[in-house]
Amino acid sequence: MSKCDLSIELDRPDQLYKIGDTVRCTVYVSVDKNVTCDALTITNMWKTHGKGNRDKETITEEELFKGEWQAGEYNYSYSFELKEGPLTYHGHYINIDRYIKVRADIPWAIDPKSEIEYIVEKGGLSPEVIPAADKYNNLTANVYSQHKHIKKLQNMIDNPMAIFKYGVIASLVLIAIGSLINYSVFFTNNGFGDPILGFILIAVGIFIGVKMIMKNILFGKVGRVTFEVQPISLRATDETEIRFEFTPNVDLDVNKITFSLVGIESATSGSGTSKHTYTHEFHKTECELSRKGILMRDFPVIERATIEIPEDAPHTFQAMSNRIQWTIQASMDIDKSPDWNREKSIEILI
Repeated sequence: MSKCDLSIELDRPDQLYKIGDTVRCTVYVSVDKNVTCDALTITNMWKTHGKGNRDKETITEEELFKGEWQAGEYNYSYSFELKEGPLTYHGHYINIDRYIKVRADIPWAIDPKSEIEYIVEKGGLSPEVIPAADKYNNLTANVYSQHKHIKKLQNMIDNPMAIFKYGVIASLVLIAIGSLINYSVFFTNNGFGDPILGFILIAVGIFIGVKMIMKNILFGKVGRVTFEVQPISLRATDETEIRFEFTPNVDLDVNKITFSLVGIESATSGSGTSKHTYTHEFHKTECELSRKGILMRDFPVIERATIEIPEDAPHTFQAMSNRIQWTIQASMDIDKSPDWNREKSIEILI
């Protein structure tokens, strides 16, 4: 059986590129006997590794050669313009790396292959390059984020009465199912289910119900709050403006009101019952708007703030098992009352 060896060499020894650069490489092929190659394929791709399951995506793929190789040495040049993310990222739970991979399809033999890693950093983007580079910011495997669904969910979250209504319904349903299971076990001859499960469902239902009641009491004190963030799609060093307004229904003894820019990694490992998600807060910038004091009933509270995105902020990344997410969080620490908390997702572009 003939031997076929593959290797890849980049045009830059440090293997470092920026968005907008052209990546050039040479594929070297060495064969010791005549051999047929059904396809010599080169792939530009990214892969994740770390605490979570591995995600990967092919960005481009091209066939370099097809035919007969005589014994000897061959080389093939390949280049592409670096228009697309994701950027190289090495974090706490998540690492994102870029690779060029080459593979020779040899009939009736183990296909030889080789790969080389290259580093992608932010660069000087032209207006033509920016849209392509942003394509991978909201990547979820091969499915891109559906902003309209996120907006609907956000609108529901911003409506306390909707949360209260659905929360109470969920609470009553869980209590009813748990009670039905326990009734059938203890008071009928044809009982079904596990009484432990019944008690768990009842306990969870009561817990949700209490939480909803507490939230409704808080809403009765604070009233409807306007919490807006614009713009929600930004790049490093850009600024986003926060608008926070409400009129208390009662006098509120507030310890402080704060806004925070928070960056979080989340990595999911395993599946099914063994599935576990690890999270790590890698960035938090806090802006305190007001200190301890009494907010008078029926007097409007109007707060404005501007938060700058750090220069080294990693861009938003969303795959099946690995995510880099950014949020603006608002918090009102109320004395002798549950705290009011809300958050808005923002997108950091490449």
